[in-house]
Amino acid sequence: MRIARGAMRISVFVLVGRCAGALKEMAVAYRYGTGPIVDAYQLTMTLVGWLPVVLATIFSMVLVPVFVELRAQPLADQTRFLGELEGWAIVVGAMLTLLLYACWPLALHIGATNLSAETRAICRQMILTMGPIGALMLVSSAYAARLQSRERHINTLLDGLPAGFVLGFVLSA
Repeated sequence: MRIARGAMRISVFVLVGRCAGALKEMAVAYRYGTGPIVDAYQLTMTLVGWLPVVLATIFSMVLVPVFVELRAQPLADQTRFLGELEGWAIVVGAMLTLLLYACWPLALHIGATNLSAETRAICRQMILTMGPIGALMLVSSAYAARLQSRERHINTLLDGLPAGFVLGFVLSA
């Protein structure tokens, strides 16, 4: 019964999060239409988030059982492990951001050959502000795995918050 309740909560939260994402995409399309800005945004957001999303999936599969077992350990060991995990998530996220900045021209050359020069120029500007999003996604996925291990499924709702913020910003603009 506990599994069924958890699955039901997750389903509701995922639905709300996905609806926020869909509404965000519709608001961006409504506000900006089609064109170089929207293409640049989509390409940049996809490339920035791709690797952190993959790592977040791995985190959820690997870290949830580790966190469950960690509860049986002494508090000092728990604190040390969590501190090291957070430190590594920040370091790896920063390294991925720097790697993304370094490889961005190559990524645009390979992945955006059919886009206009204007769109590629906008992408070069967007990466400067959107690059750290990947690092934040990586750190937040460690926290999400911790919430999952404690059967607190609010993390699936929190996944939709960035889309909700962008939606609110686009609608207010």
